[in-house]
Amino acid sequence: MAVGMAKGVSTQNRAGDCPAHFLVKRKPDIEIVDLLIKSAPSSVLLLNNEGLSPLDAARKYQASKEVLELLEKAAEDWKKQALDDGWSNFDSSISSLPVPTQETE
Repeated sequence: MAVGMAKGVSTQNRAGDCPAHFLVKRKPDIEIVDLLIKSAPSSVLLLNNEGLSPLDAARKYQASKEVLELLEKAAEDWKKQALDDGWSNFDSSISSLPVPTQETE
């Protein structure tokens, strides 16, 4: 299956988690996160039932600096794309979300 054609990578479970949420909880290698983002770039903006994006989950579960930077760049790129595509309220709705605390389980 070609990258970009993967099925299910932006599907969410009952908790609202997509594969990116699930993956970052397990301290993945950067190459795996990169492949997932390339397969479903917009999934970096999906929020789960806790209101967390994959980036927020990565922060919460203390992912590596490299994974955080990759997710930050991908989220910024897709946020910009959404604004460029005319989602005028997108930026204000994202910035009004509460910032999650860094908790450990």
